[in-house]
Amino acid sequence: MAETTAWRIRRAAPADAMALAEMHTRAWQVAYRGIVPDGFLDAMDVAARAARYTLGATGPADPRTWIAVEGDRVLGGVTVSSSRDEDVPGLGEVRSLYVHPDAWGTGVGRALMAQGERLLAREGFTEAFLWVLEANRRARRFYEIAGWRPDGARKAFEIAAREIPEVRYRKALATPA
Repeated sequence: MAETTAWRIRRAAPADAMALAEMHTRAWQVAYRGIVPDGFLDAMDVAARAARYTLGATGPADPRTWIAVEGDRVLGGVTVSSSRDEDVPGLGEVRSLYVHPDAWGTGVGRALMAQGERLLAREGFTEAFLWVLEANRRARRFYEIAGWRPDGARKAFEIAAREIPEVRYRKALATPA
């Protein structure tokens, strides 16, 4: 019997910005609690996050975002682009993958990751990378199950005067049919 879902995946549009930002903010507040300072998480501004999205951009270097929706509710989103890292030109990049905590374990994340990988492969990328917070064990396990592997690169970014280490993962992409 075929699996059915009440949600579907589609390209994000500018009108989705606020719902996407609400999901993204909630995902950060739950997934990063204990990793990112609580004060930063508690003060996250949904409207400010929504204003940063470029969901209507269509240039070749612009990121592309796809979302999982159930009715008007955004359950998750994946954003892909060409590499922003100077040391790996020519690779695709999964810039973000977030799922609302209420939808964790439902297959939304797996479906969005598969969509991101397909998009990058269709654009001619044979390999892709992503960055993940080093202390985010749940996400790292998710990526490893999906075939992503650490490549040894590390960096840190600062949030609320605290250095948060990240590790880079890479994966060969399947050739599109």
